Amino acid sequence: MSDLKELLEGMAAQARRYEVTERALARSRTIRHRRRVAGGSGALVLVAGLIAVLMLRPGIGPRPQPVTPSPSTSPGAVAFPTHCTVERLPLPLGQDHGRIVNGDSSGRFVVGLSGLDGPFPDRSALFWDDGAPTVVDLPGEYDRLTDVTATGFAVGFSKLDGEFVPWTYHDGTVSRLPGDRVRPLAVNEQGVIVGTTHDDRSDQLTEQAVVWRSPGQAPQPLPGVPRDWDGMASDIDEDGTIVGWRQSRDFEIPTRLPMRWGPDGSPQELRFDVDIRGFRATSAWPYKIRNGWITGTGLVDAKGQDWRDRLLWTPDGQPTVSVSGRLDGADLNAQGWLVVDQGLEARLASSRQQVLLPQGPDAVATALPEVVAISDDGRLLAGDQQVVGGGKIPVRWRCG
Repeated sequence: MSDLKELLEGMAAQARRYEVTERALARSRTIRHRRRVAGGSGALVLVAGLIAVLMLRPGIGPRPQPVTPSPSTSPGAVAFPTHCTVERLPLPLGQDHGRIVNGDSSGRFVVGLSGLDGPFPDRSALFWDDGAPTVVDLPGEYDRLTDVTATGFAVGFSKLDGEFVPWTYHDGTVSRLPGDRVRPLAVNEQGVIVGTTHDDRSDQLTEQAVVWRSPGQAPQPLPGVPRDWDGMASDIDEDGTIVGWRQSRDFEIPTRLPMRWGPDGSPQELRFDVDIRGFRATSAWPYKIRNGWITGTGLVDAKGQDWRDRLLWTPDGQPTVSVSGRLDGADLNAQGWLVVDQGLEARLASSRQQVLLPQGPDAVATALPEVVAISDDGRLLAGDQQVVGGGKIPVRWRCG
């Protein structure tokens, strides 16, 4: 699992040579604010057609070999909740603001950041265990935890001597991961970690999708990404399936192509021939995968406009999910449930049902919460919300 909404949302194809993690965050919030203003408080949009099929698509550059879909073991039947309450997650002493980056599949563990939005050196990595916060001091600056398992094993990175350094955190201990100039973004319950290199030693930043098959092994590049292309692995499922994207460094070829790597590492390009505002999507990139369900973003670059919307790929590639409201929030759970917004309301949604996620005290009424973690049973969700007076606070929803 990962953000990665928090790390990756809003990366435009025309601006792919910037620092991914923070500038993507700011752009995603701007886009969502514009959509809410344009749509009005009572807007209800049907997105039944926003489903993509997992299959090969002819693309630019070498075509990877196809793989057979192999979604994770299907969970048992889970009843959809009928109500939710919200509570503020506590912050360490002396901290008034913070935000959530990711959470585990059970809802017990959550990772995030302290402080106001701003330069990373002024913020601390946080780890919550059943609501109790701990400051995690990663060596260097720019420290961040990006994902955590149901056993409390977290991965993240910091900047040390100007270079990104990968770390793990478990049972109060910070340990160095093998590799230099690399950022881990997601980890599954088997301890397989995925992420991206970040090499800016030359005039042009280069990024490569990588996988650590275990925390003690060096990161290995994933196949299917040519040497003169960039790649990123954003999340990994419990069966070892990885999602991410590849993109040419040639600015004359601006398309970002969504990728899926099978448990054996074999690459597949995901289909994304969907319409956004009447135009065919020109790029797409996945963020999260859970039990075979994949969520991400599709982008249209047409007539000088940069339009994007949420995409959902189903485990079997069939367009069977239909929800009302924009497909907002990058996370989803093993049931394929995700968060949508309707006007000024955020809702947890399945293909047939929805439940309101209420705002907490002091929340800015016109700002929807950012929900970035949904437990597999849908009973615990985590995110952050804007509060009166400025800044964000971490919150958790309990549903039943």
